[in-house]
Amino acid sequence: MSKCGVILCECNGAVERRISLQDLSCFIHNVAPDLEIVRGNNLCKPRELSLLLDSKNVHPSVIGACNAIQSKIQVWQDIDTNKINPCFTKVVDILSEIDSGFSSLEISDRAKLLLWSQISKALSCGDISQDNLRTHFSSSQHEITRRNLPGALLPRYEIIPSILTDDCLGNSCKLCTGACPVEAIADSDGTLKIDKSACTGCGTCVSAGPHGAVSYPGYSVVELEREIEGLLSKRVELPYRILAIVCQSCLNIDDINLIAISPNMFTIKVPSLAIVSPLLLLHAFNMGVDGIALIHDEENCNSKISTESLNSMVRFVQQLLDRWGIDKNRIGYINKANDPGVHDDLNKFVEMITTSGHTPLKSIAGSMTFEGMFSLAALIKEMDAKLRLSNEGIFADECVPFGSVNINQSHCTGCSICAQSCPTGAISAKISDDSSNLKLEFQHNKCIACGIC
Repeated sequence: MSKCGVILCECNGAVERRISLQDLSCFIHNVAPDLEIVRGNNLCKPRELSLLLDSKNVHPSVIGACNAIQSKIQVWQDIDTNKINPCFTKVVDILSEIDSGFSSLEISDRAKLLLWSQISKALSCGDISQDNLRTHFSSSQHEITRRNLPGALLPRYEIIPSILTDDCLGNSCKLCTGACPVEAIADSDGTLKIDKSACTGCGTCVSAGPHGAVSYPGYSVVELEREIEGLLSKRVELPYRILAIVCQSCLNIDDINLIAISPNMFTIKVPSLAIVSPLLLLHAFNMGVDGIALIHDEENCNSKISTESLNSMVRFVQQLLDRWGIDKNRIGYINKANDPGVHDDLNKFVEMITTSGHTPLKSIAGSMTFEGMFSLAALIKEMDAKLRLSNEGIFADECVPFGSVNINQSHCTGCSICAQSCPTGAISAKISDDSSNLKLEFQHNKCIACGIC
């Protein structure tokens, strides 16, 4: 039986010229003692990785190497028996870190955080069902030679969202259906299903559904939390942790090269910013992040999420930060990812964060996790309690992702359809013992402002 492990590539000696692989191995062993750690060399060459895995009998959850290794694991494989699961194995591009121009200590600290974040994310990944897999053939932009023709003809796995029917409320909710920008979710005999051929994998449905009924391996709320938590690890002394959450559907991260911005900035890649919620952003601050930049290009975004929608989410988080006495500009939105000026904006953002110091939340221990899920209202109350502030307040505009139900008693017929239609149970109807009166109750912390009522 193969063991779960981490593969570190020497990259023909390039890695050890700047940092110590032994130091990385010791760090991984301390944070994840059950993982097998294996070193190899030139793993991007044909069959090198396969031979290493066969000899060491390891199933890698994370590979630290160069970016070229990514194409070696995205092939048509039996995911139940193959040692490299293309849907499970994460790749950390250590070689790009080596070429970043940062100091050896900064590179080593960044490599540790990047490896641990991906290990933590991989270990939290649940089962991947066939409903989450779609096959496609790669469309190479380069010349196809006789040597690479067989590989070019192989189909690839691609992970897409799927609906967990046991958790889905079906037609009584359908929030994911209305949110899908390509109308890929439809009713099939009373059950909502995602059309694999139409789905773009943007993940808008993940944040739209209130019950966690959409499965998206790699981009679940829990996995994103684990990735962020790994980047914020206090086991590494890198002073500041700033996140750049980047939409992959509308830009090429390699063209932007965010690595060169600052040793304190780390990139979180998501299929679309539509998958990012106020809950995730606030939880990142609750765990101690120093700043967050959301990067997006509205004109080229496949998910069709609007600048207005993203600005509304940012304003909500900003107003909460401001109420807590934290500079609201610690979260920002940049809608010009393909503009060379993005580097200037990010450099100014990083400079502002690092000169302002840390938030008070960074020094306060303890934070709830997404295990079992919790509400946005519960998170805000926890952050209020940590900062010893009142949980009462007023917001200046309509950016709040909660609702407030007002019932016009002169028009209400007591049909209770609003309660029956509420997908989160925020509205409930209770009938008196003698059946003479109907009482509607509203729980603010369950409301997601969907407007169905």
